[in-house]
Amino acid sequence: MRHLAFFLLSLTIFSSAALAQDQDRANNETSLLKICSQNALMVPLIQGTTGGMFGRDLPVLEQNQSTQAEFLGSEEMANQTLEICTSEFNLSLAIDPSLALGENASLKRACLINLNSTGSSAFELPGMDAGAYQIYALELNHTRVLSCSFVLVVARGLSTYAPSEISPGDILVIQVEMPGDIRETNATDIDVIADNASNVTNSSKPGELCYYGAMLVSEEDCQNTSIAFKNDAEGSPVSLIITRANATAELPTKFNKSSLNAIFPIMPSNSAMAMQESRDGRSELNLITDESLMPGRYVLFSAAYSARGMMMGVNQSSLVVKT
Repeated sequence: MRHLAFFLLSLTIFSSAALAQDQDRANNETSLLKICSQNALMVPLIQGTTGGMFGRDLPVLEQNQSTQAEFLGSEEMANQTLEICTSEFNLSLAIDPSLALGENASLKRACLINLNSTGSSAFELPGMDAGAYQIYALELNHTRVLSCSFVLVVARGLSTYAPSEISPGDILVIQVEMPGDIRETNATDIDVIADNASNVTNSSKPGELCYYGAMLVSEEDCQNTSIAFKNDAEGSPVSLIITRANATAELPTKFNKSSLNAIFPIMPSNSAMAMQESRDGRSELNLITDESLMPGRYVLFSAAYSARGMMMGVNQSSLVVKT
């Protein structure tokens, strides 16, 4: 259960403004690798140990699901052939993607793409097993990383049903559901359905123990958060320095029992969290909000994590706290 709590806290702390992220990528890359996804999470503007910064929306895919992608280059790259490769997520490679060209890097070819006269190409990215991955666009001789992107691949996906607005002091009732092989529900495909949570039917196979969690945090608090990495003497990242407003916490890159204790002091007061375990493929979560909850737009994170350690699904949506 504590792993799910840490994941939810990480999603919340690691959120930041998507517009700032996109602008930063535009300023620092002459080419861009875009992964299309109907589900995405806001991830932070992160400062690497070498001073570089990166961040973007994180696409969320279901395992073995192929998806459309696009490489956007320059005319100088016209008519070239590039290699699209994948690797499991690695903090060192996230900070410096050029390390993927090293002898110890474990890259797997996904496909080859042929660029058009403008140096761009649309292509299909093959499906992957559940996990976190980095996607690279490389020159064929592996002398240069032209662009790097990130994807989170979950086992089954997740749908979240909740009111579109609440008042301070309300109990926010959330239905979190994993789709099964047979989905029998009259709900629409949007993730947040106002006042319709009670109409969601159980469409998942029972049996597997999973931990469900949800967390509510204001968009303003998300946007006021930044992250930096700290390296050891050998240059490997050993901790994350998380700053929100004037509060700072240091978390080890490897989770341990003290991680939650370290992160709680910088959690915003305008937040609420709930967790529950279930074997039914779904769960009803009750987030108890405080009467002092400030009005405005909020981000609702939800996740399902299996007892065997697999990320089953994640979801992010928005709601409004009324005056």
